[in-house]
Amino acid sequence: MPTLFLFLTLLAGADAHAAVPAEFRKPGLQVVAFLSSRCPCSAAHEPTLATLAKKYEGQVKFIGIHSNVDENTPEDAEYFRKGALPFEVKRDSKALLADAFGAVKTPHVFVLQDGKIRYAGGVDDSKDPVRSEGHYLADALEALIQGRKPPRNQARALGCIIRRNS
Repeated sequence: MPTLFLFLTLLAGADAHAAVPAEFRKPGLQVVAFLSSRCPCSAAHEPTLATLAKKYEGQVKFIGIHSNVDENTPEDAEYFRKGALPFEVKRDSKALLADAFGAVKTPHVFVLQDGKIRYAGGVDDSKDPVRSEGHYLADALEALIQGRKPPRNQARALGCIIRRNS
């Protein structure tokens, strides 16, 4: 079960560089956000992701990944085309990117610096961003931009499970 192995590797704090697909091994900061067109928790965090993408425009590249194999309708695709996210959301129809990163929920975010995972987990500590007290993604980005280590390298992702075929 490679997905479980990669996820456990991330939780253990091991160097997960090998888990990062080649297309994401680029210089600079990137946020890879696994999202859903149907998950209420994913939708609730879209405003936070949009705000952070706008705040760090030119400093951090944001990309969304839509991996749920059961979200394959034209309406699902249209959801992200018409959505309020100021960044591209790629379709991962076979959940290969979700498997490679070890993403398990939506939203599940990965902050990469020069192709290395520096933070993996939830956007914050609540399914309702208004009630959040821990702003994990924002804290990680701010620290990395200031040349510091993120306050944490992983946190629990909250939301809906990413559906896979197997």
